[in-house]
Amino acid sequence: MPEAGPRHDWSFRMRDIEGCPGLPRADLGAGEWRNGLAIRIPNWLGDAAMAVPAVMQARKALPPGCRLFLVVPANIAGIFGSLGLADEIIALHAAHSRWKLSEIAALRRTKAGVALMFNNSARDILSFRLAGIPRIHGTAMRGNGLILTTAYRMQEIRKGSLTHMHHACRYLAMAYALGAPKWDGSLPETPAVKDLSSAPAAVRDALSGAPLLTVAPGAAYGETKRWPAPNFAAVCRRWISQGGKVALLGTKEESGICAEVASGLPETGWTDLSGKTGMKDLMTLLANSRATISNDSGIMHLSAILGGRGVAVFGSTDPTSTSPLSEKWKIAYSAMDCSPCFRRVCRKGTNACLSAVTPDEVTAKLKEMFGQE
Repeated sequence: MPEAGPRHDWSFRMRDIEGCPGLPRADLGAGEWRNGLAIRIPNWLGDAAMAVPAVMQARKALPPGCRLFLVVPANIAGIFGSLGLADEIIALHAAHSRWKLSEIAALRRTKAGVALMFNNSARDILSFRLAGIPRIHGTAMRGNGLILTTAYRMQEIRKGSLTHMHHACRYLAMAYALGAPKWDGSLPETPAVKDLSSAPAAVRDALSGAPLLTVAPGAAYGETKRWPAPNFAAVCRRWISQGGKVALLGTKEESGICAEVASGLPETGWTDLSGKTGMKDLMTLLANSRATISNDSGIMHLSAILGGRGVAVFGSTDPTSTSPLSEKWKIAYSAMDCSPCFRRVCRKGTNACLSAVTPDEVTAKLKEMFGQE
């Protein structure tokens, strides 16, 4: 088994954003923007959440009269609609498929003059070109430099080495290249998801009465991101024993993992909402709960940009690169000589980097968090 390294506090600090790459300034004339800027939001929930600061700042770079358009997979479009970050959202029917002609036509109607590609899909770049957008900026990965108007080169992510540059810097750097001001750490206002008046009964019930701990034991990436279900259950039992409530969250595909956690809980004091919440309901739960515990996952990142707080367990991935974008979150991570490996399945079959993090450690970080109030 690999040796566990010393514990470190990898929790996010604003200094993590100061190391954004210095990309060449675009220096666009007012006429080159035409009707505004179109941004292709990443496909994954976590990456989309980490792009929020760049979206906020890019809007500030627009000349008067220009608009901001976001192209977003339909399953996560509700995030940006609830946060009110764009003038128009074009929701793609699928994240990894050819665009429909109607979607290309919708983007063409925006008459945007500039685009930022926050993903690395040649298919999407070509779709933007078919929509008639003349200036398309993105990263040079996967040979995309051949079809982009402006291609940026970013620091490579290397297995077995901490990056020490937050992933949000990649998006922010491209916004800065368009003339956006530096991000000051502020997050979007969230009145639409803080309001419980229109929330369904299951959400209101979960948030009423005892303090709610929202728990996200899944991770779409794979098992090397998933802290063992019995460990999540142990933290939940302690929370319930101290008078709190627990809500298990996740997608329909993660319902089995949530059921495994639930099997280790008492008969009352918890509810399993996995696969039962739409995006706005999920945001409402995260924004209003007392705290969240999760893996390095999309729910972790979403909670952070909504102003929530919590503890995240990291295993195969890099906490210096993908920590939640909030100083309200704490990281539980035990560096191993083989981590971060970024593998979906542990090649040694042990998931030692995850099992080295104990329920006592996560519980202690929760207590420390509340002690700082």
